[in-house]
Amino acid sequence: MRTATLKPDRRTPTVELRFAKNERHRGRPLIDFLRKHLSGAIWWNGQAWETNGIGASPKALLKHWGFTLTEPFDSGLTPVSKLSKNKRHVLVRPMLVGRTACQELLGLSAAWDQKRGLFLLPIADVCPDGNTPIAGVRFSEEALQLCRMRHAESTSPSKELQEALVRASTAISPRHLSRADRDLMVSTVGRLPDWFGIDLFGYQKVGAMAVACGRRLLADEPGVGKSFCSLAAAVLMGARRILVVSPPLAITNWMRELERCGIESSDATVRNFALLPPADSRKRWVTPPTDRSDRPVAVVVADSLLAQREGLALTLTEWGPDVVIWDEAHRGKTYGSRRSEAVLQLTHDCRAQGIAVTGTPMLKSPAELAPLMEFTGQDVSVFGGLRQLLDHTCTLDRYGRLRPSRKGEDWLQQKLSGEVMIRRTKAQVSPQLPPKHRYPIYVDAPMAEFNRAHKEINQKIDTWLKEWRKQHGALPDHEAILDYATGNLGYISQLRRAAGVCKVPVAEEMIASHIAQTRSDDGTFSDPLIVWTHHKEVTEALAAKVPDIDGAAMIIGGMNRQHRDHLIDEFQAGRVGALVCSTHAAGVAITLTRCHSMLFVETDWTPGIVVQAEDRAHRTGQTADQVSIGTLVCQGTLDPIVQATLHRKAQFLDATIGGDNSVYVDEDDDLTATDVLVNLIQARVDQMTSHVRG
Repeated sequence: MRTATLKPDRRTPTVELRFAKNERHRGRPLIDFLRKHLSGAIWWNGQAWETNGIGASPKALLKHWGFTLTEPFDSGLTPVSKLSKNKRHVLVRPMLVGRTACQELLGLSAAWDQKRGLFLLPIADVCPDGNTPIAGVRFSEEALQLCRMRHAESTSPSKELQEALVRASTAISPRHLSRADRDLMVSTVGRLPDWFGIDLFGYQKVGAMAVACGRRLLADEPGVGKSFCSLAAAVLMGARRILVVSPPLAITNWMRELERCGIESSDATVRNFALLPPADSRKRWVTPPTDRSDRPVAVVVADSLLAQREGLALTLTEWGPDVVIWDEAHRGKTYGSRRSEAVLQLTHDCRAQGIAVTGTPMLKSPAELAPLMEFTGQDVSVFGGLRQLLDHTCTLDRYGRLRPSRKGEDWLQQKLSGEVMIRRTKAQVSPQLPPKHRYPIYVDAPMAEFNRAHKEINQKIDTWLKEWRKQHGALPDHEAILDYATGNLGYISQLRRAAGVCKVPVAEEMIASHIAQTRSDDGTFSDPLIVWTHHKEVTEALAAKVPDIDGAAMIIGGMNRQHRDHLIDEFQAGRVGALVCSTHAAGVAITLTRCHSMLFVETDWTPGIVVQAEDRAHRTGQTADQVSIGTLVCQGTLDPIVQATLHRKAQFLDATIGGDNSVYVDEDDDLTATDVLVNLIQARVDQMTSHVRG
């Protein structure tokens, strides 16, 4: 007899299932059937099988599968929810419906919080149509009211303006728009006031008007020049207080550009920033600029500092900006991360309008658009909620992770270009820019470090295999190997770091040679070299060599801002022959156009990160005939795998946002990181098997 017994719990109720050991269902072992069809996990508790998720109709499913309920199920059948403290999410516990079935009810915008065992559902997705809540889930009246309010307050451009914005989204000059389109946009947002201190290029004028009219994602390619455009848009939107959130590297540049525009600003990254400094304090305090009647004022803050200092976020919220410009907004691509949450919460609490500025709105997946769309308000005005965006463009893999879906590429491309973003390429706005020449540099590097890492990983794999065989009496099958590989991709990072360290001696020689060849008689350098690294260990290994190379310097994370700005100025003046940079520390928001030669000692997995780094030199102000970009590729390591991954991701990005994403220099190997680790594990399994046979 099959029986099901409810074990009540207000957060995670479970059901105990009892049945004969050899029980079968539809011609297969019952336990195998349950593992496949249950919506949650199932485990042996020492006396019976226990599960925390059955499906959308728990009682009906159990009866359908032949189970008798030992007592009535009077609780835990329906997912329960609670409005989060931030008022932007609803927390949903699956209860006996289970994680898989609950995800289907809520849609892909519901993010699973593994630690708390619940979903975080964006408030706008409580009612997908703006009025009717998701069936099968209990929501509070306050959550329903907030959801309906978000939909009711969301506005979209008129049909005529939307059509004009479609034409403006790729225009590089007002002359490329009809008089009717220009007049419609001007009648909507007006013209820039006379005090605005920058005479914008034609494409910047069109971009600023389009952003102010509703295209709040300013996604011109890296190197085009988006800061003046975003500031002009904020002025056209009627801003009185502007908050600029940027990478730490760009703070100085933003302060300079605000000054050039005629907007007074303060730097909130200083330690002593406050709205009203203590009267008896001897410290030098920085306060927001005094409000002006004729123009806005601004505060600039580093995104990382905003995420770290809760008190700073509260101070800025109290100041109350009405427009927030989020520079390099792709840095907040991970929904729920401290960085994105800090910006989104501040913007929400201030009821500010958001302008997202990034040349790489997606690095690898449409899921990265979610924080940006919430920030700009286009999650509702364009998509009717993040659920529609993610359900159309993503799919869940077997581990519950969002992956791009090919079927949504065309739909997403039409939405982005038709309603969401402004995106002009460098080829359009700066046709005078030289071409990029990307090429591999195949090197034979000393492999000791890589071999050592490989040996350590083999030892870890062997330990796991022995434990598995001890517990199960046999070596793992392909399914178990894949599970282990997916949970231990850090092994691949270890191999990549080791491969990068192996190439440091080669990079050192190339840096010294380049400096010697490009040094002029007056001590300056005609073509200083930028050398890019990715991993901290590689950066530190190369940093140890830099002091011994005359004419070389470096920019790494944690560097004093004044010293970093000085190095950039020295590089642009030609007084630095080679600049070693970490892509994470210097890959965005700075200009290094004195250079037209680059060397990647190693690259990131993501095309957008590589393009951003390349475009520190390939941007307005570059006068060389060509920008040469060499990448060190060491055969026998994971370098070819990284290049193949860049190729695959570039194909998706080219199809959705367009632009220059094809950064790969070698595509011979078609494996993924998971494939590599699975192969490593399988090789150890084969070796153990041969030893047993021997």
